[in-house]
Amino acid sequence: ITIVINEVPNAAPSVTITAPNNNATFTAGTTINFTGTATDAEDGNLSASINWSSNRDGSLGTGASFSRANLSVGTHVITAK
Repeated sequence: ITIVINEVPNAAPSVTITAPNNNATFTAGTTINFTGTATDAEDGNLSASINWSSNRDGSLGTGASFSRANLSVGTHVITAK
């Protein structure tokens, strides 16, 4: 007989930012809570490994949640990886 064993496909993790909401507006100095989730089919819950960044201020923090009150004035694009 002949059989074929295929590799298990490596699906990319799924990362979701749950707070703050998209297009939210804050006054300078306000504490902003960042929360998110990350899951992977092979590795399970990866939320503790999320790296957060801003296109204006660079690295912001790590993990599923944290708070910042010192973001620079202007529009930020927040990324969670």
